[in-house]
Amino acid sequence: MSNMFDYKKRSLLWGVGTLCNVFGNDQSYAAYLQGSVLEDMQKDWRNVGNDLRAAMGQFNANVKNEQR
Repeated sequence: MSNMFDYKKRSLLWGVGTLCNVFGNDQSYAAYLQGSVLEDMQKDWRNVGNDLRAAMGQFNANVKNEQR
């Protein structure tokens, strides 16, 4: 239980520290701009969009079938 609390505490502190980083010198942000992480994020969001379109299409098909 103590280890989980310590992990959550460190995660919270890291998150708050990231939010307070107004100078933009964070190494993870620099890595994000390198390209591979950016491409991965773009791919992930394309997949999210594709999944949403598929779900909406299935929902619309179900609604049309119920209206018959």
